Amino acid sequence: VNMTQGYYMDHFLGGRRIDTVRATGAKVSDLEETPKLSPQEMAANYGWSYGFLNSNPELKKLFGSAVDDGWTGEKFQAELRDTKWWKENSETMRQAKLLKSTDPATYQAQINAATIQVKQLAAEMGAPLTAATLKKAASDMIQYGMDEGQLRYALGQYVDFTKKGTMIGEAGMHEYTMRQYAAQMGVPVTDQALKNQAQLVVRKLATTQDFEDQVKQQAVSAFPAYQQQIDAGETVQDLASPYVQMAAQELETPYQDFNIDDPLIKSAMNGLDQQGKPVGMSLTDFQTRLRNDPRWTGTKAAQDDVMSTGITVLKDMGLMPNKG
Repeated sequence: VNMTQGYYMDHFLGGRRIDTVRATGAKVSDLEETPKLSPQEMAANYGWSYGFLNSNPELKKLFGSAVDDGWTGEKFQAELRDTKWWKENSETMRQAKLLKSTDPATYQAQINAATIQVKQLAAEMGAPLTAATLKKAASDMIQYGMDEGQLRYALGQYVDFTKKGTMIGEAGMHEYTMRQYAAQMGVPVTDQALKNQAQLVVRKLATTQDFEDQVKQQAVSAFPAYQQQIDAGETVQDLASPYVQMAAQELETPYQDFNIDDPLIKSAMNGLDQQGKPVGMSLTDFQTRLRNDPRWTGTKAAQDDVMSTGITVLKDMGLMPNKG
């Protein structure tokens, strides 16, 4: 049968394409090729900035594969979570890096606010920072999403003595308190030990009470005869006071010249009884020891005593009349 002639030519339409004539239910998209998205559009569909994805070599390579093979958003996210970059950066860090790349003005505003917060807290703690350290601390605060506790821990490492040999801020207050208490307990402490403890205190990892408890234990070890009094809250300085006063009086020396470290005072506080048990020396025995000290011979009391003894001897010998 010839389809191009006669009846068949006039009535058969299905053998050729006629513009604007389509099968029932057909869609334009079924007949036309879907336009290919640009890399920028694909990045947006994935929920990421095109510029940011290209700023990291690993992410750039991954995104290139996604564009070439037309990955779905789900496949891209799955592959992204398997990258080294994803695994090494927390959610906070990833968002900070993305914000820095896509909205640098907002990111800088956050950095400025963090810088003020870090600077104020560092001053409060007594942790002086250089400009470079301050900048890094502010950046870390944004990238790691640090709260005050975490920030205190990070800044605590910068607590140190000034050139004048003191500390400032909270650290300075705690250092002074701890140093004074150690002195009152007769326990020597180094600057390094005080710095370490001050850092712990401003980091909220310890308290000055923890330090005092340690000092008490050392004081009891040094002066076992006074454990009960020390445990009750008395200081070694207070316990040594009677011996210090007597030493100052007998040796005619200013009270301030004696302290708990003086060998005379230590020996008096660590006297032993007949059973070898540590006990404080009686004040009478301590007075006798003081008068056997070479320093006592130079006192006015010693000279008066020698003079009185000499006069008594002369009187007994009849060489000096007794005044009646």
